[in-house]
Amino acid sequence: MGKFFFKFFILSFLLLACTDNANRESHEKKKNENQEINENSIIGQWGGLGEKIPVWDIRKDSIFYYQHLKSYPYKISDNNMLINFEDSITTLRNVIVKKDTLFFTDDAGLLIKGYRFK
Repeated sequence: MGKFFFKFFILSFLLLACTDNANRESHEKKKNENQEINENSIIGQWGGLGEKIPVWDIRKDSIFYYQHLKSYPYKISDNNMLINFEDSITTLRNVIVKKDTLFFTDDAGLLIKGYRFK
């Protein structure tokens, strides 16, 4: 009888541990979903760490590049930002904003960080 209760205790413990892990994963997934970009979270001036002037000024329907002194239209699709340059479309993939930092992956697969200018 003691072995039965011991096995039952171990099985119950394992089930609770698995359920707790599933709940934790579900919470993390919801947390990540809340970080999806929207027009309001990305609007503003962004640049590299320690830069004195911004690189981009992201507006409601366009992104101004200070280096080019020109704006280009963009749209957001599935957490990607599609920028319509004159001769091509560039995709910034998996764009998220955490506090005042903008993260995305460029066409070469590199993780890029932009910091909000205030």
